[in-house]
Amino acid sequence: MLPTRRISRILYAGLDCFCLPILAKQIEESLVEYTSPKDHEFKSHITLARIKSISDKENFLYALDNFGMPELSFEAKKFVLKESELTPKGPIYTTIASYTLY
Repeated sequence: MLPTRRISRILYAGLDCFCLPILAKQIEESLVEYTSPKDHEFKSHITLARIKSISDKENFLYALDNFGMPELSFEAKKFVLKESELTPKGPIYTTIASYTLY
């Protein structure tokens, strides 16, 4: 799924999980002195790909519309807070912290 029908820079799968927005709010509140307030609502998702360019927008959107994503279920036992730095050679991911959930 794309954020909108216009071509974006990310392709993601949405997550339906009641606890992730709560966790995101707790993280935001704990980092308030280091970050600016968000101007958009948190959306639970997994980034599948970053898009640099698309040569055939019509076929790309057709393929997305006709792609069937199976419903999956999983249990998270920890989460890792990552920093994503986008560079011309690709993203660089740095682990900031790791948290065990139980």
